[in-house]
Amino acid sequence: MKFEEFWSALEELLQTKRDFVTIRDEKSFKITPSIDAIRVDSERFSIPRVIKKEEFVKVYRASLDFSDEKKFHPGNYAKISQNASYIVTLFDHIMNQR
Repeated sequence: MKFEEFWSALEELLQTKRDFVTIRDEKSFKITPSIDAIRVDSERFSIPRVIKKEEFVKVYRASLDFSDEKKFHPGNYAKISQNASYIVTLFDHIMNQR
């Protein structure tokens, strides 16, 4: 799946489903749309995080270097983004239709 296809699917998803659970830690979080970004709310932090589209692009590009087995492991992207758990969870949800 190309990145723009993913981003379109994410925008569509934001119109209906908004509650998710991280892949690794199984921590719940909610997402809401923002301009070229998403807002993440979680009990894990007091101030919501805004993850810009550019950050998704960085993780997406890095994911192209991983095999399908390792592609959806947030730890593989820890040096790229502090929000990898949320980004990878959304990648997994959309790309694997969970």
